[in-house]
Amino acid sequence: MSRRKLPYKVAVYGSLRKGLNNHPRLAKAKYIGNFKTKPSFTMYSLGPFPGVLPEGNTAIEIEVYEVEDETTALGLDVLEGYNGEEHSDSNLYNVIDIDTEAGKTELYIINKKFLGDKKEVESGDWVEYLSNR
Repeated sequence: MSRRKLPYKVAVYGSLRKGLNNHPRLAKAKYIGNFKTKPSFTMYSLGPFPGVLPEGNTAIEIEVYEVEDETTALGLDVLEGYNGEEHSDSNLYNVIDIDTEAGKTELYIINKKFLGDKKEVESGDWVEYLSNR
């Protein structure tokens, strides 16, 4: 059972974006649009996927989806290594709420303990970063 009330909005910025390998996990979610966050984040490359921290001065390129079913919600949490416990040290990613042009939206943020000394993605756009590698 998901920890959240359905439906809810989620912002994705990495491998869940359109055209990338995990996007099919959002097949049952309703696409709302592409947006940029406020410039208060930092994105890092963890190799095949990115992680974002809510500190810094970069606007992150996001796609917002409305999740309406339990299977999609649980699948996202499993993919992101999120066990449902807020800010648990064992989560790969934790969840925060951010304000977007689409309204209040959940965002998965990397647990700093798993970050190490990863390379910063200065543009804040994972798709652009991948195309320039």
